[in-house]
Amino acid sequence: DLVTAETVEEYAELVCHKKLVENVTQQMAQIQRGLLEIVPASKLQSLSASDLETALGGEPQIDGKDWERHSVAKGFAPEAPQVAWFWETVEEASETDRLALLEWTTGMASAPPG
Repeated sequence: DLVTAETVEEYAELVCHKKLVENVTQQMAQIQRGLLEIVPASKLQSLSASDLETALGGEPQIDGKDWERHSVAKGFAPEAPQVAWFWETVEEASETDRLALLEWTTGMASAPPG
């Protein structure tokens, strides 16, 4: 059948459903299976979408003091002025800059949960 002005919206919905739902059914089933191997279904049901996002993706903000407490400055004494300057700079940096620094130094785009 041809798409007409009267059926274009229905056609668009069908194409979207095919591409975003039907074409990824197997992949989504595998993701679900893998997730359920790690987290029991009963625990997943009690999580909100926001909690699940944080658990999977990490914390959206970086606490500079927490980062400092869990870091080791190799090659420097902990009380060295360079270490203090570094952490002062981290504290003064914008959230965007702290996230960029975290990713550059650790390869992680967000802080781990907790």
